[in-house]
Amino acid sequence: MLKSRYDNSNIYNQDANRPQEEREVAELDKKFSVDPSDYNILTHQEDNDGRKMEANEIMSKYLTETARLIESYEQNDVDHVVYLDKSARPVAHIVQLLYKDLASEGSKKPNFNYLNIDRVDIYNYFGIKNWGGSTDDGRTLKEGDFVEVIQRPENEEKLTTLLTSIRANYVVGDIDESEDITAQVWNLPTKLDGKNVCVVDETMRSGSTLAMAQILHQMAIPMIGDVSGEYFWPPDFKNQVSIGGSRQEIQQGSVPIWYDSNRTDGRGIGDRSDRYYDVKYQSQKDQRSLKQKIGSMVLSAPRYTIASPNDEGKLFEYKKDQRFVDLAHDFKQLRSDYRDGKVLFIPPSNYNDEKCIQAFEEQGLNYEVDEYDGEVYIKVLNILREVRKKRRSK
Repeated sequence: MLKSRYDNSNIYNQDANRPQEEREVAELDKKFSVDPSDYNILTHQEDNDGRKMEANEIMSKYLTETARLIESYEQNDVDHVVYLDKSARPVAHIVQLLYKDLASEGSKKPNFNYLNIDRVDIYNYFGIKNWGGSTDDGRTLKEGDFVEVIQRPENEEKLTTLLTSIRANYVVGDIDESEDITAQVWNLPTKLDGKNVCVVDETMRSGSTLAMAQILHQMAIPMIGDVSGEYFWPPDFKNQVSIGGSRQEIQQGSVPIWYDSNRTDGRGIGDRSDRYYDVKYQSQKDQRSLKQKIGSMVLSAPRYTIASPNDEGKLFEYKKDQRFVDLAHDFKQLRSDYRDGKVLFIPPSNYNDEKCIQAFEEQGLNYEVDEYDGEVYIKVLNILREVRKKRRSK
């Protein structure tokens, strides 16, 4: 583990080494520096206090969080990743772009798909009116509440419908629409049988959405392997509230730049739409569109409108998501800048010492090993982090 990665010490040591440290920090600051004008979206990233972050610390953070996610896939032998729509879709995009750059040599990139499993929608589906984390009467919803709700006898039919919809997105083999569809979905094998799966959400609030998605996958695919869960954007642990005396809910401060509940664009996909997949199937009548129709309860649809009758042979009018186009450009620019040695890569918290050392050496950084605990560290790295943090602006 990288020593002092999150220390809050004084910026400079008050001793004879200070001038040397200042020079080293200045050199690192100059060496690892991007041109903010090359970016459209990422440079507007804010911290948990609403301050605009400095461009170079932004790029380092996105790089580090992507590496942490990839390292988690490797450590857990993940075969398949489920990214939760809509906000985790950009996560898949940046992981796909940077996988070869950040993964271990010989690492196999997991397969992946997207599902729209939202705790508000799921609870409402089971008749529990809620506002995300709590019910209409203000009671906080916990993971155990979801288990209790789906075990109610009156919810058995709804649960089967939901699980069938999830499973339909993974079944292998043809489905005959004229026969019992539910029975066929449950009798066919799935591509996740025996596979280790990781469900990824973009950021943590209560954690109930991720837990819900894990539970539903385990129920929909009994032959599935391990089902782990990860977040792309770690929570701000300093903001916590007590729940029930013993449990804490992390109150998220900063969020990824694309996470905005007031906007529908910026994530490259739209909301769920049964109609979209029904119209698509009626036109195409193939196995892929049939399975999508059955699985549409948990599928996002593109941003679309039904095409005009005058547009012969055209089913939909698709809306361009310029904000996502700009975001995709920024991800590619980040990869380019990293490959050119312009972005400081700070090893994530789940790297061992060997991988930390490798990351430092590849960047030409001089590291030290603590004589007492054997941990690896770079003395001026935290100083540079603090210097860049001080450049944040309102």
